[in-house]
Amino acid sequence: EIGVASAFLIANDGTRQRIDLPADADFQFNRDHCLWRAKTDERVATGSLVLQRFGPASETALLGPERILFQPGEGQSISQMILMREWCVFIISDRLRPRLMVLDLTRPDSEQREIALPADMQTAHFRPLHADLHLGDDTLYIVGQGFL
Repeated sequence: EIGVASAFLIANDGTRQRIDLPADADFQFNRDHCLWRAKTDERVATGSLVLQRFGPASETALLGPERILFQPGEGQSISQMILMREWCVFIISDRLRPRLMVLDLTRPDSEQREIALPADMQTAHFRPLHADLHLGDDTLYIVGQGFL
């Protein structure tokens, strides 16, 4: 279907299983989590960021409830997101001010927390130190611009 993304799990025997995600969402996987951002109101508010446990051996391929990490308020959006081996990192653009958020994926009861950025930073983005996230150590470069 044009304009609609689907994710499939392909088993060692070649069988395909569709992963139950919204028809219109940006998504990323690591070995045990799925991170997705809604582009429509199909399941959650447009622009929401959702984390789910990922279990390749399960019946549905997604386990656990949808954990909403972010729901946009007025003047807010997600400008960048990444699902690493042990961390979920995202930037909230809050009335054009960046807020860097992190969540430790190694602890199920972990709460997301904000990493303070310089007060005069107007834009921020990050990139992984290693091109292949599976080989890296979850180190990110954070780049900011503004009247610093």
